[in-house]
Amino acid sequence: MSIFLPEEIAERMREFGRRNILFKALLREVVKCSDTDHTKKLRKEFSKFALDEADGVPIELVKMDLLRRYKLTDKEISRIFSGTITRDGKIPLVEFVTMTIDDVLIPEVSIKQAFDNLSNHREYILAASLKNLFGNGISVEDVFHMLPQSCLPSGAVNYAKVRNYLRIHNLSRY
Repeated sequence: MSIFLPEEIAERMREFGRRNILFKALLREVVKCSDTDHTKKLRKEFSKFALDEADGVPIELVKMDLLRRYKLTDKEISRIFSGTITRDGKIPLVEFVTMTIDDVLIPEVSIKQAFDNLSNHREYILAASLKNLFGNGISVEDVFHMLPQSCLPSGAVNYAKVRNYLRIHNLSRY
């Protein structure tokens, strides 16, 4: 069995691999709140590769296509999947959309909704809350060091900082 990823999808995966794990985790939360034509298109692409939505896309087949057809290196592929949540060797729908979304097309309302969810509808998110996005593999101190320098000393980050962080990383990805 083989997978043939469209060139646009493979290129977005390459871009995704250049991002840090905080950006990836925040983007995942934003994708969960986004229901645009763009995300619907990506869900449709996902359905071409997954037997069913609950099953996921086999990682090894995606890696094989990225290596063979798109000539990505092992290091680039490793970066793509760094911080990605997988199940039984498969990429779930939310992860696939997160890896392949053109984040320029993410509406402001999705970023705001994700922020509200992460902050429990307060004015800020604590570094400790962001740590929960990563599980046990990272400390609160590690998260604090990934946050923009202009955050509060407590590691709290407000909506404007999260929004700017996502938008600045988007513009400086090359």
